[in-house]
Amino acid sequence: MTRRGLNSSRLAISAVSLALGATGIAVCQSNPDTPDVAEIALETLQEMTGVPGMALAVVAADGRELHAEAGIVDLQSGTAVEPRTRFRIGSISKPVTAVLVGREIDAGRLQLDQPIELYLPDLPASLRQLTLRQLLAHTSGLPHYGVERATLGQEHYDRSRDAFSLFQDRAGNSEPGAEYIYSSYGYTVIAAVLETVTNTPFPEQMAAGFPRDDGPRADWGTYRLTGNLFEFSQGRPQAVPPHDYSYTWSGGGLTASALGLARFGQNFAAGHLVSASTLTEMTTPGRVADGSLIETSGSRIGLGWRLSESPWGERVWHHSGLSPGGRSALVVFPDSGQAVALLTNSAWTSAIEATAMTLARASDSIPALEPFADCSLFEGEVTIGFEEETASARSRAMQSGEICRVTLAVRGRLQTWFNGFDQSDTDHMVLLVRGQIGDEIEAMLVTPVGVFPVAGMLDGVLEAAIGSREIVIHIRQE
Repeated sequence: MTRRGLNSSRLAISAVSLALGATGIAVCQSNPDTPDVAEIALETLQEMTGVPGMALAVVAADGRELHAEAGIVDLQSGTAVEPRTRFRIGSISKPVTAVLVGREIDAGRLQLDQPIELYLPDLPASLRQLTLRQLLAHTSGLPHYGVERATLGQEHYDRSRDAFSLFQDRAGNSEPGAEYIYSSYGYTVIAAVLETVTNTPFPEQMAAGFPRDDGPRADWGTYRLTGNLFEFSQGRPQAVPPHDYSYTWSGGGLTASALGLARFGQNFAAGHLVSASTLTEMTTPGRVADGSLIETSGSRIGLGWRLSESPWGERVWHHSGLSPGGRSALVVFPDSGQAVALLTNSAWTSAIEATAMTLARASDSIPALEPFADCSLFEGEVTIGFEEETASARSRAMQSGEICRVTLAVRGRLQTWFNGFDQSDTDHMVLLVRGQIGDEIEAMLVTPVGVFPVAGMLDGVLEAAIGSREIVIHIRQE
C-alpha cells in the first residue's frame, strides 16, 4: 500500500477515530511511519475481498488531504495502484453532470423548469415537455437500462442525441413529475441539452469544466480505460471486455482518481463550482407532483445528488457507482466541508457509501482518545451473534502501532452470508480497535462487504450494523 497524508511525504494522522469533527483531518501522531486505522482498514478490505485495487482520498475544508492506495491495477505486471490511478466512477457521473448543468443555469443559458424542446428541437413527442429538473431528479418517467443492456457498449455515438434510439420508444413509463424512476438515460438527454447549448461535445465540456488532470473525464480518448478493470467469476477477478460509454457518459461513463474526485466533492461543498443559489437548489430535496418528497433507499433526492444523514447524524450529500470494472462512492459532509472518495477497479457487492463514511470518520482525531497499550486483552473466547445464531471462536489480536487488530473467525450463517456474494470467500473478519473514550470503545469492523463502525463498551457487547443486519460481538476476556 502507498500512502501520503496532509501534503507531506508520509501519512501522519493520529487518533484516527470514528468521530468526525468540524475541524477535519488533524495531524498529531508522534511517529508518522506508524500505519493509521484508515490505511490498515483499506488494505485489510482489499485483501479480504480479493478486489485487485482500491484507492481512498479525503479532502478537508482547509485543503489538507489524505490518500491511501491498496492493491494493483494489473494482474500480470502487479503494477501498484498510485494516487493518480483512474477508476470508473459509474453513476457518480450524475452529480458531476449536474454541476455542468448548474453552471449553465448560472450563466443564464438553461432553466430548470422549461420544457427541453426549448433547447432540443424536433424531439419525439414523448420527450418534448420534460424539464431538466425532472431529468436530474429521476422523475421524468424515462426508463433505465432494459433488454438492450446485454449489447450496450458495443457501439459509439458521436453525439448524445444519437443514443436516444436506445430508449425513446420506451419513454413515458409514468407521467412526468409523478414518481421517482431511476434513469441513466435521463442523463443522456441532459448531455444532449448541454451539447446543444454549448456547441461542445460532452467529453470536451468535462475537460474544460474540471481542468485538473486528475479530475472527472469521459471514458474516451486519452482518458479511456481499456484494461485493468475486473469483475468476479467464481470468486476470482477476471478482466472485463472493452466498453464504449458514449451512450451514457453523463450518467455512468466518467473516470477519475480518488483524489481528483474528492477534490471535486470538497469544491462543490465549498461553493466553488456553482453559485450559492444553485448549490441550494441542487441540495434541496425535490418533490413529486403530489407534493411528497422524492425518496429512495433511505435517501432524499436533490438534483444529481442523494441527501441523507451519516450513521452519526451528520448531513451528507452522496452518490455511489457500479459499472463493469468499477465500484465507487463519493460522500460530502457539508457542515464540515469534508469530502471522501472510495474507488475500486472491480464490481463487487458492498455497502460502499457506508464504508466511505466510516473511513472518512477515521481520518479525524479525538483528543480524549486513549489507545490500548496492550492488545492481549482482546485475546480469548469470542461469541458472535448474527440472525438469531450464536457461534463461538477464539480471537487473535496483534499490535499495529497504537491500533489493535483483532482477527475474528466466522462460521455458520454469517460465513454463509459473507460467501454468498461474487467476491472472494473468507473465513474471518477483522476488528480494528483504536482506543477508548471513557468506557466507550472506538473501533471499526472490516468485512467482505465493507467497513462499519462498532459501538459498545470494552467490557460488554460490541455491535456493528450492516444495513438492516447486525453483528454482535462479545469478547470474553481471560
